[in-house]
Amino acid sequence: MKLKDDEIGHVSLAGVDIFEDLGFDSEEAASLQAESDAQIAAMIEIKETA
Repeated sequence: MKLKDDEIGHVSLAGVDIFEDLGFDSEEAASLQAESDAQIAAMIEIKETA
């Protein structure tokens, strides 16, 4: 059965490395997670100082 665009096909469990769950190798997943964390921190900083 094919999913519609608005249906959920997969849910990652809390605490699981989302990038590894998406199929990236461990090293690249760690790099992507660090970049994501940095971007989130920057956005929070902008919102707190605005």
